[in-house]
Amino acid sequence: MASWSAIIGGIRANKAGYAWRIGQALAHRGFRVGGFVQEAVRDDDGSIIGWDVVRLLDGRSHTLARVSNEPHLCSWRFDERGFHAAASWLSEPGLDVVVVDSVGKLEAAGTGHYPALSARILVPDAPHVIACIRDTSLATIVLGLPDPIASLELPASPDVTQHFVDDLDDLLRPDAPSVRR
Repeated sequence: MASWSAIIGGIRANKAGYAWRIGQALAHRGFRVGGFVQEAVRDDDGSIIGWDVVRLLDGRSHTLARVSNEPHLCSWRFDERGFHAAASWLSEPGLDVVVVDSVGKLEAAGTGHYPALSARILVPDAPHVIACIRDTSLATIVLGLPDPIASLELPASPDVTQHFVDDLDDLLRPDAPSVRR
């Protein structure tokens, strides 16, 4: 079973921004980091009109959701190809760490990114997973998974964020106590 950690925050906590910075910090320490974050797509007046998944390795993106033409059913119209692209980025060979951003209501219901997230965590010798989880979905998400090895609650100061990176570095080194591999 792979290890995992959590970045936990509210809807406006900028989990993706923290995930980018933490991923970059781990990459600078020699870890091969992949996965994805979700970024808002805005119209000319700044209103959110959708969400894209963005690959950490190269910034490539794919449509994930746009404003629904049937808002009485759901606010968003999801593109399954976005979920498939994100899942494929978690399975790329040679990675040490993968980021799964925006784990929320869909995932708490067992859909969205949850199948790919749980598959990565439950596979032996898989990369360490950093899951960015909305605080309102946390309990439901973690009940179906093994305990995380570390967590960061947002908002977090630069010192606390650095401590989280240091802890992950210590825990994920090959000579660390057996957490993975």
